[in-house]
Amino acid sequence: MKLSKLNISLVVAVLTMPLFIYAIVNVLPTYDDWSTLSSPNFNPEWQQFFFRWGVVWRPLDALMGYIVALDYRLFPTLNHICIFTGHALNTFMVYRICRKFSFQELTANIATIFFYLSPAMLGTVLSVDGLNQTYAHLFGLLSLWVLLTVKGTPRYPLFLLMVMAAALAKENGLAWAVAAPVVVRAFKSSSLWQFLKDVATGILTAGLYAAIRLSIPYHEIINNEYFSATILYRLSRTLMLVAYTWIPIDYVSLFHEPSRSYLMLTATALLALPMLWLLFVRRLPRWFTRRVMMLLGAYIVVMSPHLVTAISTMHTYAGLSVASLALASVIDLYPNPHRLKRAFFLFLLAFIITDAHHTVKAIETSRTGKRMALQVISQARKPINKSFTINIEGNQRKFSLFCVTPIDAFSNGEAVEYETGYRWPLHREGINISEQDAHKVDSITNNALKAGFEGVFVVRDDSVAVRE
Repeated sequence: MKLSKLNISLVVAVLTMPLFIYAIVNVLPTYDDWSTLSSPNFNPEWQQFFFRWGVVWRPLDALMGYIVALDYRLFPTLNHICIFTGHALNTFMVYRICRKFSFQELTANIATIFFYLSPAMLGTVLSVDGLNQTYAHLFGLLSLWVLLTVKGTPRYPLFLLMVMAAALAKENGLAWAVAAPVVVRAFKSSSLWQFLKDVATGILTAGLYAAIRLSIPYHEIINNEYFSATILYRLSRTLMLVAYTWIPIDYVSLFHEPSRSYLMLTATALLALPMLWLLFVRRLPRWFTRRVMMLLGAYIVVMSPHLVTAISTMHTYAGLSVASLALASVIDLYPNPHRLKRAFFLFLLAFIITDAHHTVKAIETSRTGKRMALQVISQARKPINKSFTINIEGNQRKFSLFCVTPIDAFSNGEAVEYETGYRWPLHREGINISEQDAHKVDSITNNALKAGFEGVFVVRDDSVAVRE
């Protein structure tokens, strides 16, 4: 059977799923993964978490938190499985939408594999806290599917329902209220009048969401990270998101000096080059067509909510399906399909190398927290219900969730709480000090013990000393 006729995206997905799942379930929580709404929640006052919690309103996360609390050992494996399931469903939706827009089978397969294996998906699919991003995207794609396939009376109620579900999964899902009509119009699948009605309905949906959000009870939490970033920082992070979407080089080797491999960096760059040349040089005029320009507009819409948050690699996922449709529009009807296949095959190899290195590093560095927690448990003479952590900051460098520091993996003893079955320590505080201030450890320890803390965890590199 010819490659262009074979649903190669389905074959790739099915063949890689077992390895994919085996890898991601070995990534352990780090840093704020331990305290997000989707982590085990034993608080009996459950209602507050299903309403606004600080700046977020994410009932799906809250529900997951109480599900994994039924047996803490479900966490984070169940979270990972649900996230990957959502990613697989999103991949299927990308393929169906490509076919609905009448792309060639080869084009649809390339766009689908691009979405499924692009390094841009790693920040969400490897994350313990990626549930909200994954399902906001899924309901966003379903809102697009409604506009493409549903006519008559049910059209707008279903569209409203899907957009609201996307927003309740994660706030940026509300962007699909405008992005979905723009994508449909880009392919001339709606008249101008229909497009205006679709956009008006989306704006009314956004207004309804805002009115409900402002009227429900909420628990105030201020996240200074959302407001303290400089313009230069946001610009650099935005450029990183764009690069992650389109250029599949080994960013771990580029940005994380301890993990640097010039061989992997060079290999992925060379493998990606033929496809990048085809996309951005040979097919450059295609980027300025009405369709692709509208798709890039939709891409900006779905990515824009992240510009006011603490931008991370997780956020590349939000616009990945629209980027896949733009790629499909650029390469569709390419006059030399054999050259296209060869270029994309090399592109795919760059994906696989980059994905593998990122995943291995995420597993390795996240599991440091487990080893450190076991050190504490072996040293403690008795359960320490109230702990204080002194983190001595060395020269360790982190890179997103792929290369976390031991301090982030240990997370002021939250890794200990998990390893003890959430029995201890139930109250945790901590402080970070520089290596130059390490001589203050004794005095800080004494003050903490006098203040009523039952034990002090002194973290240096990937080792922990317990003082009681």
